[in-house]
Amino acid sequence: MSDSFFNIPVPDYLSALMERESDEIETILARLPVEQKDSITQRLVDLVAHKQKQIDGMVAIGSAFSNSLRTEDLLQVIMEKITLLMHAERSTLFVLDAANDELWSVISQGMGNIEIRLQVGEGIAGWVAKERESVNICDVYKHEKFQKSFDNDSGFETRNMLCQPVYSAASNPVSLSGASQKEVIGVVQVLNRKDGAFDEEDEYLLAAICGQVSIALENSKLYTDILKKNESLREMTTQLAAKVDELDLLVEVERIANQSTSMDQMIGALIEKTCNVFRSAGVFLTLSDVESSCVHQFVPSLDPVPTKQRIKNKVCIGQNLIQNVEGMICQSDSISPELVALMPFTISSVAGVPLFDEIENTCIGALQAIHTNNSGEQFSEDELKILNIIGSRIVAVIRAQKQREEIEKNNRMASMGQMLSGIIHDIKNPISIISGYVQLMARNEDIEKRKAFAKTIKSQFGLLDKMTRELLDYAKGQSSLLRTKIFIGDFFDDFEELLSMELSSRGIELQLDIHYRGVIIADSSKLQRSILNLARNAADSMPEGGTFSIRVEEDGDDIVFQFQDSGQGIPLEIREKLFDDFVTSGKKNGTGLGLAIVKKIVEEHQASISFESVLNKGTTFFIRLPKGLS
Repeated sequence: MSDSFFNIPVPDYLSALMERESDEIETILARLPVEQKDSITQRLVDLVAHKQKQIDGMVAIGSAFSNSLRTEDLLQVIMEKITLLMHAERSTLFVLDAANDELWSVISQGMGNIEIRLQVGEGIAGWVAKERESVNICDVYKHEKFQKSFDNDSGFETRNMLCQPVYSAASNPVSLSGASQKEVIGVVQVLNRKDGAFDEEDEYLLAAICGQVSIALENSKLYTDILKKNESLREMTTQLAAKVDELDLLVEVERIANQSTSMDQMIGALIEKTCNVFRSAGVFLTLSDVESSCVHQFVPSLDPVPTKQRIKNKVCIGQNLIQNVEGMICQSDSISPELVALMPFTISSVAGVPLFDEIENTCIGALQAIHTNNSGEQFSEDELKILNIIGSRIVAVIRAQKQREEIEKNNRMASMGQMLSGIIHDIKNPISIISGYVQLMARNEDIEKRKAFAKTIKSQFGLLDKMTRELLDYAKGQSSLLRTKIFIGDFFDDFEELLSMELSSRGIELQLDIHYRGVIIADSSKLQRSILNLARNAADSMPEGGTFSIRVEEDGDDIVFQFQDSGQGIPLEIREKLFDDFVTSGKKNGTGLGLAIVKKIVEEHQASISFESVLNKGTTFFIRLPKGLS
């Protein structure tokens, strides 16, 4: 064995011995003098203690990861251990702000609360961040990047420095080489080793600790991101809850509007709902027109139900809102005197919004809610927004209600006009017959003929009376039958003249095929009315003329009436609702009540009605009527 081993410095004995076999180690130790062996042993013990101290420091850092809930506390522990393990006087941790391209000191030992900010490339730490390389400087004052101003300002004297980049945990290098491609997220700067300059072992140790710093920094970033996302989620949840509440409120407003039978009932329910939403002492809704204003109010302490009053002047509650068309919150010193005068208690806060109809481009009123001094509450801007939502829906509901009323009014007027037109059409033929027979009576002095003419005229007046009564009964929903014994043959012999006159004037030929001429029990005038309505309907479908045939047959205990025309047929779109009120198609004078009245009369007789229709070929109606003899 060469004697060169004994020339190795004692601190390197341990690593040198570890390269030898165990028998060589024993031989080496045996040749050493006792004094030298004891000295070497002591130094080895010190070295082992130093290594143990480093291991304990790393263990402490690892323990801090599991025990420290706050990243700031963890980084503080790591930096303290770095200073201790490096035998340094102080250390600084810089974090890279990539967005601003600068470093800022997260932890700066010995600097108090002073924050250090450096541009990337500025100073030694900035250079390390830019070049992605570590530096070990024995005399910083000789380094061109060292900024003496920090020492001058702090009074601290920097002698040497070990400065290393902190790489992203995902790309943290195992060795000191090849670092240029790694992502830098910070810089650790250690100042003034107490027993000389920093050595290579310190560099490796700091590199290992920087890996822990990297994990802590990225955990901090992850934790911060999670906090931000959680905060964002909480805000979104709050906003969503507010939107859900708003939606529920709008649904409730629509429900109230749909269930209300009058405008006053609807407004009363809406202001009561508004009062409950804000837990306010009262709510006022003013609807203003040119000459007066109508004030709806709900003040539970004064009256348990909403009330209404009309003010015959323009000065009213909410007048300032109506004029300014802008929502506002007023405190006690700026509340309108009209509102103060109505309340037996002191008002502390009022929130009000105008009811502006954007479609009509006019302000129709105002909505206000009040708090009292006893409640101690004040309205917020968020509550004003909710009040504005309620106000806008109230405007929409009022507008829709007015539109419905206008439509219903127009429909009633149109229906009345349509009905009157049809009624005039219905009575035209009896009046024509009466007029004709009156003229015959004037020219004929034969007593017997005059009596016959008078009888016909009287029957036509009776027919007019029955027609008007039937229309009134139908409109009132009343039902009355005068059942008598009817001989079908005689019935059609008497009815043929009127029916022929009705059809011949429109170029339509009447054909009767009466196979059953026996007896039934029915209301003669209503049966006649039904046939006349069917004949007129048929005539309307034959504007160019045609044929209308009536066939009567016996079928057991029933009599079947068959009414057939050669007209255009019934349009497909109205077949399912053919017997409904006011259903008509392409008729200038139709009321839309003819078939509805027929169906009502048929059902009053416990009979049935059906039809078959082919477009451009014609329609056949079938009435199956019990004889009623039993």
